[in-house]
Amino acid sequence: MVFMIKLPPALTMSPPIENQRKDDRLSLLTNLHRSYGQTDSGITPYGQESSSVQQQFSHQQQMRNSSFSHLESEKMFCLRQQFLTAAGIIVVASLVLCVLFLTTFRKVPTDDSYLNMDTMSGTQEFSTHGQVAVKTSCGHVIGKLEDEAYVFKGVAYAAPPIGPLRWRKPVPLWVEGAWCEEHRTQEAFEFGSECFQLNPYTKQYQGSEDCLVLNVWTPTLDTQKGGLEVMVWVHGGFLQFGNGNEPGISPNAKLAKKMNMVFVSMNYRLYTLGFMALDLLSDNILTDSKGNYGLWDQLCALQWVKDNIKNFGGDPRKVTLFGPDAGAASIMALMSSPKAQGLFRSAWLVGPTMVFNRTFGEVTAHNKGLFLQRSGCKEARCLRKSMAQDIIAAHLGKDDASFRIRDQNDLPIQGIFPEQLIVMDGELLQEPPTTAWSNKDLKSIPLLIGSAAQAVDFWPGPDDLPTWTWNQYKKYVTTSLDSFGLQVSQMALRIYNGTALQANDSNFTAEYLYTTMVSDIRQSCPVNTLSKQLSKVSRSPVFRYTLTERPSNPVKLFNYTAKYSFHLWDLIAFFGNIGKFLPNSEPEDTEFADVVQNMVSNFVKSGGESVGNSDWMRFPKKMANLARNITFGNFNKTECKFWSESKLDVYAWLFMCLSPSCVCWHRRICLWRCWTRFSANVYDVLRTLPTANVYDVLRTLPTANVYDGLRTLTTANVYDVLRTFPTAMMTFFGPEVMETELLKLSTI
Repeated sequence: MVFMIKLPPALTMSPPIENQRKDDRLSLLTNLHRSYGQTDSGITPYGQESSSVQQQFSHQQQMRNSSFSHLESEKMFCLRQQFLTAAGIIVVASLVLCVLFLTTFRKVPTDDSYLNMDTMSGTQEFSTHGQVAVKTSCGHVIGKLEDEAYVFKGVAYAAPPIGPLRWRKPVPLWVEGAWCEEHRTQEAFEFGSECFQLNPYTKQYQGSEDCLVLNVWTPTLDTQKGGLEVMVWVHGGFLQFGNGNEPGISPNAKLAKKMNMVFVSMNYRLYTLGFMALDLLSDNILTDSKGNYGLWDQLCALQWVKDNIKNFGGDPRKVTLFGPDAGAASIMALMSSPKAQGLFRSAWLVGPTMVFNRTFGEVTAHNKGLFLQRSGCKEARCLRKSMAQDIIAAHLGKDDASFRIRDQNDLPIQGIFPEQLIVMDGELLQEPPTTAWSNKDLKSIPLLIGSAAQAVDFWPGPDDLPTWTWNQYKKYVTTSLDSFGLQVSQMALRIYNGTALQANDSNFTAEYLYTTMVSDIRQSCPVNTLSKQLSKVSRSPVFRYTLTERPSNPVKLFNYTAKYSFHLWDLIAFFGNIGKFLPNSEPEDTEFADVVQNMVSNFVKSGGESVGNSDWMRFPKKMANLARNITFGNFNKTECKFWSESKLDVYAWLFMCLSPSCVCWHRRICLWRCWTRFSANVYDVLRTLPTANVYDVLRTLPTANVYDGLRTLTTANVYDVLRTFPTAMMTFFGPEVMETELLKLSTI
């Protein structure tokens, strides 16, 4: 920067007129003396006569020289004052700019002594931009104001589970003193990394193992008014994918402000890194967990909430957990654990599962046979040094990551029960939830339980479902359900009939009938059974609803466009994010969002004793149909009775193993979907089974299905399968088919 300085005239005067200027200065000085109250004695006015001209001239000359010298001093003093004033202004302006710069772009110091925390509120706002510091059990976290609520993103609650901490219980940061000392102040302005996962939609690996963070949204930081209700979000994703800040399906600042509640969400370890049951990973029997690492993460985060949420304006005694599918399953597991007692007082379960009763020993035996073999490791040290991507790849084998979700949203095949990720580990989970809930030593909690009428419509099994005709629908249902008996498929087609479809009724498409049927089997009816079990053993209220409200226009949630009452629609409405998924939303969509928010608000703020509707009685006396206008009735009573009598109600959503090899592990099962969905991996499945089991499996299938399945395998795999089980194959196919196939192979 260049500064232009204009000098005063006194410093630019030319020498020839200096004598004239001296006279003028003398006159000016005389006037100045008079103006300050001085007499003019001793000062001879210009032109006055004296008795001695020489003396007069000499005296006058001395006076002029003296006056000139005095005048020069006065002028220099004035100039110096002007210079100092200008310099002072520049310095002050520079300081102001520095303060503004540091306030806006400063780095938070590691020394928190400057915070001068208020011991009553635990917070101190120190910036004009709404940034605040809150004291926790592990130093301070710095958040900011967004949409009239305080937001703290990516707050670490446990040490990174990497290296030697992989497949171990989380280490709480308030226990890890060294970490807290090093990170006494955390900036909480950005969401942390999601836990490492394979995205089933993009088929890409994403996230990091350093992911154990949580987020807080609060409308106030005042702790002197008793504290607000706290809602803790446990995200879903089939225990395979997801995070606590999924856009549109997670808490936000506007919701916290509108509901006047504190919201918390968390990340927890997923899939192989979060739920691998393998005995060799439990080096120390006293301290190591036997699987369920993701559940231990959730427990650790809830302990953080209990210890710290008061400083964020919440009441640790008023915590409600809520989550969908796998999140709801996790909450149910925590409900049955003595270690989670006292950490929450109520729960909202959206599309929960009801089955996880396998023991650690049963599941670890399976993982030894497949996962360990594919990993190339024989000891825990090798596994803990392996790349996260290689770990998941070893668990999946050649299988498609999306298979697990698609198969859960399809009609079941008799005998196919996925292996479980959540196991009875003897510590966190000592017995199945339905057994534990009847234990009087466990405190029961109020529950709000929901399901959706067309739950699977967010991503159903068949790709071409929207274009189905009645005949295609009939053929698919018959082929899938025939494994349960011909009468089952015929009755199903009568109950979920195509009369309206054949009459071209737009409200009853093949997609509508199919998604309703699958949703009844997979979610609605099993959730009814679960709710009845809970209401019998619980000493607290259980409220039940089925979502029947449809979006005003189709919604593309993941890779599919949903048209009906799909799973998560009630949560999207609750979070106030309908506009994110439905830009062309209608007023009825907003009305529905208000209904859901009012329902949940009443449930949470009443401690689970009410949902704000006097007609809504505890289940099983009443079940609500959740829509803009809530009605009551026995939703799908006839349908659920049929599925229960047909023994299909046990095929509920199971958020367990993703590998098709798990699906095909059992004896005497129909492998039709194995052939059509993941035939490349059938060889891995078959070769692990005893010959007798393979024969039992194969003989339940129509010959054409097995033959088509084998035909899609690589030649080498087919040959290995055939020659490994010659007796079974010969018996099944007959000598002519075997001879033909072997002849084809011999020519390669």
